[in-house]
Amino acid sequence: MIRRAVIVLFALIAAGCNLNDGAKSSDPAEIAKAARAAKGNAPSGSQVEFLYFTAKWCGPCRMVKPMFEQLKADFPTVYFHEVDIDLPDNKQLAAQYKVQSIPHFFVVADGRPIGSKLGAFRSKEEMVVFLRTNIDRASRSN
Repeated sequence: MIRRAVIVLFALIAAGCNLNDGAKSSDPAEIAKAARAAKGNAPSGSQVEFLYFTAKWCGPCRMVKPMFEQLKADFPTVYFHEVDIDLPDNKQLAAQYKVQSIPHFFVVADGRPIGSKLGAFRSKEEMVVFLRTNIDRASRSN
């Protein structure tokens, strides 16, 4: 755990982020990219990303997690990332996306948020509609 945190810290510093006095780059895409690169799973090019801000203590978050996990198989071209806001290396990312309540979902394309939803999805189908709508929006904007 400590080793992973150190790797993420070095990646953030290399990307121009300073955890002590705020990010040198305030762009959420740059911070997210650095964090993913440190974990060895950065998306390529203009790939659509689905970010899920959560915490272990959050009941609604635990309710939607299985749906989020199931979507990974249904959308193999989308990068899925669960962001636990209580982990020190994720606090900067949550702050940059202005996450104040959870669960909070973001669809990101070309490094920019194109859709967000605050609160739990009631069903997997609702989550699929949200994701497809934002993937379509991303493809039209290209």
